[in-house]
Amino acid sequence: MGRARHKRSAWWHRRRRRVSDPAVTGRRFRVVAVVIVALLWITGHVWVRLQVDDLGYRIQRRDALIEELDHEYSELVAELNRETSPGLLREHAKESLGLQEPSAGQVVTVY
Repeated sequence: MGRARHKRSAWWHRRRRRVSDPAVTGRRFRVVAVVIVALLWITGHVWVRLQVDDLGYRIQRRDALIEELDHEYSELVAELNRETSPGLLREHAKESLGLQEPSAGQVVTVY
């Protein structure tokens, strides 16, 4: 029984705390800290670059939409000018509505 008490298993030897050199521990800590900071910096740089690219694509789409809407606006203004021209309105009134040019006595000016 006394012998079993002093016999230590391999598990116990692996679990034992090892005393390490403070210089080695400090150096390991610095290396790990530098690696973590570098990974964070790289991740941040990549994220910012992706955001810039996404914003560039959004600006391109917005510019294309603005150009398309400007073109559509110009077409609509031209169509409005054509449809509201006095000659076309007169022609439409005669053909579609059956109206005629007023005679001299039918026009009354109101002040």
